[in-house]
Order: sequence, then C-alpha cells, then structure tokens
Amino acid sequence: MQIQRFIEDTKENVIERNVERICKDEDLHKHILEISLDDRLENTVFNMYQYQIFCLEYGLERMQFDIDFYQKIINREEGNKL
Repeated sequence: MQIQRFIEDTKENVIERNVERICKDEDLHKHILEISLDDRLENTVFNMYQYQIFCLEYGLERMQFDIDFYQKIINREEGNKL
C-alpha cells in the first residue's frame, strides 16, 4: 500500500522534524517530558508516532473489512435477483 511505503520512507524525518519543532518551544518541551515520564524527547516523539501509526493501521484495516463486508452483501443480493 502506498500509505505504508510513505510511512516507512518518512519515519526518521518525521521524528527528527517534530523533535526539532518541540525543542524550539522550551515550555512545550518541558511539559511533554513531564507528561511522558521520559527523559529523552526522541523516545516520547517516537512513542507518539507509533501510536498514530497504530491508529492509522487500525482505520485502514477496518475500512477494508467494511468494504469487503458490504461487497459480500452486494454480491449476495445480486445473486438473489429474479
């Protein structure tokens, strides 16, 4: 899938970019580390990124399940036409 390829291709860049952006705001940096209970911002950003990817994967798989399910209903109904 193109989305999965894009995720893999941009993974490192996305994490680095977000770490840099967060580091520009000292208060944000401090608050994120306090909330995460981690001492490395890179770890926290990676964990947030992983969670977002899991949510994306869930959504994509759920969408494919729904498409397959409704396609099965359509095929069944087309087979029942007189």
